Amino acid sequence: MAARLKLISHKLCPYVQRAVIALTEKGVAFERIDIDLANKPDWFLAVSPLGKTPVLQSAMSRFSNPRSFWNISRRPSRSRYIRPIP
Repeated sequence: MAARLKLISHKLCPYVQRAVIALTEKGVAFERIDIDLANKPDWFLAVSPLGKTPVLQSAMSRFSNPRSFWNISRRPSRSRYIRPIP
């Protein structure tokens, strides 16, 4: 089954690393697409006009604000170390 979510990222971005940890611990399938922030592709600037990562993109929407990842935190976790936000 293909991942429905795409995480557009840069490998050294700490916000991306947090998003990867949260998605992995919650058991959410995603495809990670790393880009070079020094040479941003045009398709990325169309998705993120400010050119910032992370961007979580689904078939219906995209979230570029790290606070928008709160939906993920509400899912039940597979880890005993991460608890859902009440």
